[in-house]
Amino acid sequence: MRKSVWTDKELEELLLQLPKISDNRDPRDIYQNIALKTKKRKRQIWIMPSLAALAAVIIFIILAPNLINWQESPEQKISLNSAASKENMEMAGNDRTAATVDKKDDVSAHKNNHVKFEADSNNRFSSKNAQKSPADDVERTAVYEEDLQGKELLTYAIPDTNGQNIVPVSVLVQKEDNKSWFDQYKETMAKLKEKEWGLSDFYPLHANLTYDSLNKVLNVDVPRDHQYGSGSSSEEMFTSSLLDSFAFDDKVEKITFTTEKEKGIVLGNDEITELDVEKSNSPAHGYLFFYPTRGKRPFIVPTPDKYKSIDEAFAAMRKEIATHQLKPSLPEEWQFKKVVPNNNGILSIFLSKSSNVTDIQEMVYSIEAILLTAKNFGYKAVKVENPPVKNIGPFDLSKELQVPVAANKRSIQE
Repeated sequence: MRKSVWTDKELEELLLQLPKISDNRDPRDIYQNIALKTKKRKRQIWIMPSLAALAAVIIFIILAPNLINWQESPEQKISLNSAASKENMEMAGNDRTAATVDKKDDVSAHKNNHVKFEADSNNRFSSKNAQKSPADDVERTAVYEEDLQGKELLTYAIPDTNGQNIVPVSVLVQKEDNKSWFDQYKETMAKLKEKEWGLSDFYPLHANLTYDSLNKVLNVDVPRDHQYGSGSSSEEMFTSSLLDSFAFDDKVEKITFTTEKEKGIVLGNDEITELDVEKSNSPAHGYLFFYPTRGKRPFIVPTPDKYKSIDEAFAAMRKEIATHQLKPSLPEEWQFKKVVPNNNGILSIFLSKSSNVTDIQEMVYSIEAILLTAKNFGYKAVKVENPPVKNIGPFDLSKELQVPVAANKRSIQE
């Protein structure tokens, strides 16, 4: 093959005679064509850059002998470099375009999967919410009949830290076949967490307790140096705590006292030998809210005074007793038009048309205060007439509300 020898001028003319390349297509059409071809032949994208690079090498080999001694002008050098740079940029651009298309496809697929995952998660969350009832958002504080399955109910009346209020606290423990309720009562007494509950550290009693189950008599034997008669407040807290601990069940009807097994106990200037546990339904206490220093959940505690009628008790439950840090348990939003007792032990409360519900959790506490008061006056259930809503937390106001078994449920595992 004869070696081609071209002069600089011939080479320049040859380059000038090359046809101009132009593309009048819309850039969006070019992109769509590339994207379609890329999706169909993703694995063949690398072929085009490789062929272009191979062609460039062949041309360079052919032209290299003539270009070695070519002294181009600055303008020619710039023009040639620009052409080469443009060609390289187009090749790199094609590579980047293909890579970008692949990346966009991957991102799109990732987004679709992410959206699907979020949709599935939302569906599961919505399904969970659909199964969640309003009762799950609020809590009751009292003990009800359904809570007693396999459990032993133990009630302890505990003074507050100022010695002004007696707070009945109910604890549920697992029943044990080899132990009586009284055995569990004495054992649990030492496990109470009065300080954590915001009450005074009153239990266990510094006394020996014995129980006569046949006569339902509890005997309290204290040492001679006991501190339960060191002041009028201490004396009252001691006797009231004992009486209120057994006032709401039929296990204890009388409490007797001995001092080191000798009959009687000296409290201040008086000597007491026994106390009867009153079970009368009238006069009876109403219930107010006592908020301890710890926690937002109130204790529902008996009013300091007893009342001859439940109407009087309800009226007292709308008033604050600042000296005892007791708050009203009946809100202004609930006004009683009339209260009618039935012969079947059901108390009907007719609400005025202006009654409404604002805070559901607080209203649940108020309903419990009403139910506990009704229990004190001997009623078995309460029927709310003309309620503003059908349900308030766990309470269905379209039905009769059974009174609780005891107030202020607390756990010794808290």
